[in-house]
Amino acid sequence: MESILLLLKKYVAWAANLYIFFKKYRPSFVAEIVASDAAYLISVVLSRKILTLPYLETGDSQAINAPSPAKSFTLTRKKSHSLYCGSLASGGAERQVTALACELKARGQNVSVYCQQLKSAAHKHYLSHLQEADVPVKSPGLYAIVRALLHLLWTKRDISIFQYIPPAIRINVLRLYGELLSSPPDILHCWLDHTNCSGGWAGLLAGVPLVRLSFRNMNPTRLPYLYAPWMHATYRVLAMHPNVTFEANSTLGGHDYADWVGISRDRVSIIPNGVYQAAFHKPHRQEISATRQSLGIASDTPLVCCVFRLSPEKRPLDMISILLQLRRLLPNAHLIHAGVGPMEEDIKEAIQQNNLADCFHLLGRRKDIPRLLCASDVLLLPSEYEGMPNVILESLFFARPVVATYAGGAPEIVIPGENGFLHRPGDISGLTQSLHKLLVDRQLNRQFGTAGQQRILSDFTSCRMAEMTLRSYDYSLAKIYG
Repeated sequence: MESILLLLKKYVAWAANLYIFFKKYRPSFVAEIVASDAAYLISVVLSRKILTLPYLETGDSQAINAPSPAKSFTLTRKKSHSLYCGSLASGGAERQVTALACELKARGQNVSVYCQQLKSAAHKHYLSHLQEADVPVKSPGLYAIVRALLHLLWTKRDISIFQYIPPAIRINVLRLYGELLSSPPDILHCWLDHTNCSGGWAGLLAGVPLVRLSFRNMNPTRLPYLYAPWMHATYRVLAMHPNVTFEANSTLGGHDYADWVGISRDRVSIIPNGVYQAAFHKPHRQEISATRQSLGIASDTPLVCCVFRLSPEKRPLDMISILLQLRRLLPNAHLIHAGVGPMEEDIKEAIQQNNLADCFHLLGRRKDIPRLLCASDVLLLPSEYEGMPNVILESLFFARPVVATYAGGAPEIVIPGENGFLHRPGDISGLTQSLHKLLVDRQLNRQFGTAGQQRILSDFTSCRMAEMTLRSYDYSLAKIYG
């Protein structure tokens, strides 16, 4: 093994000299040499060793000295930001990544976005917004892995530190690590659990001055389909590093994560989501009318809108129970739902069993959410768990009142009796009564809608989110390096 590594080191030295010689004349030739030969030689030897190291699940101080965080930082200089997420799919976190990146770019900040996946159309839902804002977007690949492996070899870093990194994320750690070496940011801001864990390690290995891990819901043990057993130990190890900081989009979510990880609650900054107004065109009256027409719903029909993932934590079957009760009070009431998820077939079956096919409109994945919200009279969100629900923000932004549950950040947005109503999860009767009240009392509906819109424009814009984020970055950097 040592003789092979010695050969690889000689190869690296040769490649470096070749780079210097050809830099002015044939840079593409150098790229081909390093990318092809180095990829073959190093990936066979070093990456196999890294990826097959046994995993040591630890929360003690052994791992604290593994990465080498940046030792110093000039606080007053202009900073560069990299945002890291799984993809640019049509999720709430991805929407906020896009909003923050565009807002930072508008403020003259140096910002880029890295994604684990950008292969399919579903992964690129928000890509056009970033392209229009001239924000660079990249998915690190093979060349980044080669760069990371070369760096490990050249700096003689002890690869045993990878024992503390779960095997499931090691390849993504290497991918981002290599990309960060290519364009080192001052701040790496990661979103959601899988990318928090891989991005956190990659940032530390690359010596990024500030690594921010962002929590977007309740802790993952409450969402089994998103949870992996290694997450807890990984968060605990990352939390030991002084240049790793934490953020949540709701107070309840932030406290829930802090208690689960085992860190002080005040280590988690609370920065609410914001509506990115530049991405939302307010539909005209004709567009709203056309939307109802396309759904086969008359203009005077009471209409409830639901926009969320069809997964257990959202309690999607409650829509069925609520609509059944609501139609006893309002026989002509309809409900539309936009979104997909693992419980889609369950919902379709429940619609058929309860003879609701003529009034329950299951729309699937949609790109015209503003039109759907504006074509409706009220938003319903019956979730068990939430982060900071984007759809509540957007519904109120379009002056549509909300009936929701006391889940996640919903109580931080909805003021009961002012811009909507809140109930405990599973309170079918209470949710139904509130919907009925807002559907039959048009004056109350308009009053709530106006109050809700004013609240969003005052406290929940992407502009305010960006300003809070920048202040939080500066505070954390000053605390670490000041």
